[in-house]
Parts: sequence; C-alpha cells; structure tokens
Amino acid sequence: MSPTNPQIKLPDELALIPANSGGIYAIFCEFPDDRELGIRPDQDDWDLVTRNMLKALERRRRLFEDRSLTGTLVHRADDAKHLRREFKLDARTAHPVIAPAVVSRLAASTTEKYAAFCYLTRLCRNTYTLCRPIYVGVASEQSLRTRLEQHLQADSPLSTRLQEYQIPWSQTACNYLELPAANKHMARDLERIIQYICTPPLSLR
Repeated sequence: MSPTNPQIKLPDELALIPANSGGIYAIFCEFPDDRELGIRPDQDDWDLVTRNMLKALERRRRLFEDRSLTGTLVHRADDAKHLRREFKLDARTAHPVIAPAVVSRLAASTTEKYAAFCYLTRLCRNTYTLCRPIYVGVASEQSLRTRLEQHLQADSPLSTRLQEYQIPWSQTACNYLELPAANKHMARDLERIIQYICTPPLSLR
C-alpha cells in the first residue's frame, strides 16, 4: 500500500504477489472496462451501454454506501413501568438518484456517443482508483499470495460477498505491504488501524 507499489489486477496478476512473506493487503474495486460495458465504435445500441453503465454505478454505490440498522428504541418511564414503550427500528441508507439522470442525459444529448462514453468511463476508472479499499486484511500465518488465493476461491466469504453485489474478481485489484518476519506480531494491530482509517465495506462483518 505504497505509491511506488502499483495495484495488481486480480486474479490475472496473482503471481506478482509475494509467495514467501506475509503482510497487510488491501483489495480495491475497479470500474469495468469498455469491452465489458459494450462500448465500441460500431455499437448501435447505446441504450444498452447506458443500462450497463447504470448497473455498474449502482452496484458500486451499494457496495460502498448501503448500510442497515435494526434494533429497538425504548422510551423509559421509570416511575410508571406500565407506560414503557418500545419502537422497532429498521433503517436503510437513502440516496438521491443522480447518476442515472446524468448518464441518460449524456447518452441523449450527444451524437459523438463513442467518444463521450469513452471519456466518461475513463473518468470513472480514474475516480475509483482514488476510492477507499473494499477490503483490508492481513497474512500473518501464511504468505500474502496464499491468503489471496484463499479469497479467490468461489466459496470463500469474500467471494460470496462480492457475488452479492454482482462484482467479479476481474473488476478488483490489490495492493500490499510486506512485513518482515520479526514484525508479524504487529500485523493485526496494523490491520485494525487501517480498517479504522478507511472503513472498508467488506471488512465489516
């Protein structure tokens, strides 16, 4: 997790992850490439591209921002317990719907749709490189590569959570910081510090 350590595409570049050392790693969500979105010079169905763009944006919005609260609020009446009232709470994040209107307006307003969508997706990809990681973890009992290989298994908890948001591993990248063997006992504390700073959504149980 250093400016000099570029993000590594998962799973294609997994071999670039150290196989003999542990450390701390962060997984980032990337924006789909133009091919996945259907953007190409001979495209004649730009409504399809618009729908693909909106799906990609919505999945990432949910990933980063969707939260729910459930519980009970109690109105106490200490001197009259028979007047005690309880209120069930079930709250979810609410968001203004901005992106659909912006993308749809762009698709409707320009005749140079290929260039416009290429510019928009390049902007989205650059923006997502600035977003906080979606997961931060530590490899203290095994190597960084072994730990990530475990995550990449189809039935791993992290794979399952990504599937809930319909985000494939091919739209993720990884960064890491190796820790010398003598410092491995610090790994858990460092992991908690990084999680505290950036609150990665998929690290929340």
